[in-house]
Amino acid sequence: MQNEFGLHKESKHPYFEGWYIKGMQEDIIFSIIIGIQYQSSQTLAFIQFMDTIHQTSVYEVYEEPQLYVQSNPFILKLKDTILTEDSLHLCMESIQADLVFDEKTALTSSRYMPTIMGPFAYLPMQCHHAVISLHHQISGRLTMREKSYDINGIGYIEKDRGTSFPSQYVWFQANHTDRNTGLFLSIADIPLKPISFTGIIAVLYVNDKQYRFASYLGAHIQQMKFIQKDEVHVDIIIKQRQLCLKLHLIQKDICELHAPYEGDMHIKIGESLNSVGHVIFSIGKNVIYEDTFMHAGLEIVGYPIEQAE
Repeated sequence: MQNEFGLHKESKHPYFEGWYIKGMQEDIIFSIIIGIQYQSSQTLAFIQFMDTIHQTSVYEVYEEPQLYVQSNPFILKLKDTILTEDSLHLCMESIQADLVFDEKTALTSSRYMPTIMGPFAYLPMQCHHAVISLHHQISGRLTMREKSYDINGIGYIEKDRGTSFPSQYVWFQANHTDRNTGLFLSIADIPLKPISFTGIIAVLYVNDKQYRFASYLGAHIQQMKFIQKDEVHVDIIIKQRQLCLKLHLIQKDICELHAPYEGDMHIKIGESLNSVGHVIFSIGKNVIYEDTFMHAGLEIVGYPIEQAE
């Protein structure tokens, strides 16, 4: 299959492709989303930035003449911003960065599982998701509002493409900055005509091992609850044969982001880069891994949230 990092640009419109780049270290966590919108009458591109210091998002739109894409090697330019598979030169009005991605950890793949979508990667879907790197070194310099930060931390990269995000989904992602561990999780309502179902994709990365949970591997949700206390708390239990993943997520410091619907970025969702996730992973009766991730990314969209008594 085509390299997921590269541009696919399907012929049908509306359509979007977006690259999600995250960096994390002790003093700052930030995310950069670079995307292209193909509509029937025009092509637009955008850059969206958020961080844990200012707790706001910055969104800039670019016209088609400011967009250039080269396939091999992959280069995406938005005016003065340049994205490659190994680096990002970011030029926004109030934010600039020069970042390098080293020692990227790719998802294990096979013909049955060419991407995190498994066999669904071969089907026309509302939204195709790809994990580009579970864990890597990110280094360089970031300048926001004339204050600069030396970046020497851990990075994560993923990508989405399609027409719209799911109407209901939970997305969680976290890495530890001091060791090779990380977790990606997405639970979403998947419309696949003539049916729809709840799809599960998750990867726990511990000491260079990848443990994958997915609907196409037999994973199912045993429990999922959303409760509003001071913050939103989410309890999830996923079973997959002898494997069990238990999560307690706490969403903190929500920031509003633009998100795609029918190729356009006119809806808003809430994302946090400062959430908490307690994880217990077991095989049979044996607990293999238990830990708490801080400074995690978390989105909760479309699910009803109960008020705590």
